[in-house]
Formats: sequence, C-alpha cells, structure tokens
Amino acid sequence: MATSKKTNTAKKTTEKKTAEPRNEQIEIAPASEQKSYSEADVQAMIAKAVAEAMAAKEKEAPKSANDGMVTLRFFDEVNDSNLIYLGENGKYGQIIGRRWTGQVPKMAFIGDFRTPLIQKLLEERNMIVLDGLTDDERKLYGVNYVEGEFIDEKLYESLLTMPEEDLIEIYRGLCPEWKRLVAVKFAEAYAANKLKVSRDALLALNRESRKYDKGGKGAFRGIIEKMNIAEEMDDE
Repeated sequence: MATSKKTNTAKKTTEKKTAEPRNEQIEIAPASEQKSYSEADVQAMIAKAVAEAMAAKEKEAPKSANDGMVTLRFFDEVNDSNLIYLGENGKYGQIIGRRWTGQVPKMAFIGDFRTPLIQKLLEERNMIVLDGLTDDERKLYGVNYVEGEFIDEKLYESLLTMPEEDLIEIYRGLCPEWKRLVAVKFAEAYAANKLKVSRDALLALNRESRKYDKGGKGAFRGIIEKMNIAEEMDDE
C-alpha cells in the first residue's frame, strides 16, 4: 500500500514539470549583419522627413486669391471714352478710359487673352505686366522690361513740375511709346495753360524725340511753334 502511494506522487510531480512552458531563446543577428547609419545618413533622413512635412503642410494650406493670376496695368493718353476689350468679345472684361489695373488668370494670359490688340499694347508698353510671370515667362512673352523704359503714374504726373534736368534725363530713358505719351501730356498741359516747362527744356526734349522719330520735326515741335507765335505777338 505504501509503495502505491509513492508512485502516484511521483507521477503528479512529473506531470507538473511537463506542463511548465519552456523559455525560448531569441537569436540576435551577428554584428556583421546589423545595418549601421552614418551621420550623413541620419541627416539625409531628417531632411527628407522635414521636406515631406512641409510639402504636406503646403498642400493642405488654403490657396491665395492671387495664385495663378497675372496683374496688369494699362496706361495711355487717349480719350476718356476709350474702350478696349480684354480677350475676344471682352471675355475677360474691358478697359474704359486712360488708366486700368486688373488681373487675368495666368492660363488666359498664356492663351486667348492676348488678342492682336492686347499683344500690340504689351509690345508698346501701354500695357504692363506688374506681377504673375516668372523671368523666363517674361522673356518668352516679350515683357522683360528694361529699367527706365516706363515709369509709374506718380512720377509721370510729376513731370510737369520736376527740375528740368531730371525731366530730360527721365525722358531720355523712356521707350518710344512713353516718349509719345509725355509729348501728348505736355501738349494738353500747354493747351490748358498749365505747362511751366521752359522753351529751352522743350527744345532739348524735342531733340531727344527726333532720335526715334526719324525724318520728323520732333514730338514737341507743335508746342515750340505755338510758343514762338505767342512771343512774336507779345513783341508787337
């Protein structure tokens, strides 16, 4: 009887040990197989992560109202009722009068906005591209301007009152069409008895104008002749 009891106890002990889970060993790859990163690798990964984050942020940001728009300015000494259609049949609006500033979609500027009339205005600098094109695009469409070939409206309006030396210097740098604009402005000012520029200054301006008006008497000749007549009448 005692022997039988001992045998049962041993059996239970054996079953208990068998039921316990075994500890599994984790194999670690040899050092020769582990990937190592240099300082350059780490910096490259950081730069890539930053670039991806910035790109995602830019993609999610709301677009500005000016994105993809070309800003233009029209400037001419024409009748106040002057009418110019922008695009075929005024698809992109119209200009009335002497001055206009507005925007058109960039794809329209590249495409059907530039009718033959608009293209001529761009070439003669009556219409100026203020913003919205890259340097390469400006070259492509002939609007890569030379400094001084046109001026802003504030400076333009001050031509009648600025020192005459400055006036002549500014006029000398203007493109032919803007030289014409100045001559028209001065003629209108003279007709309205608002021209304060001296006869000598007008003669200098006239000489400059003849450099592009080949064979002509000069853009200011009409004003000078009227001054001569007025002086002769005063002498009588």
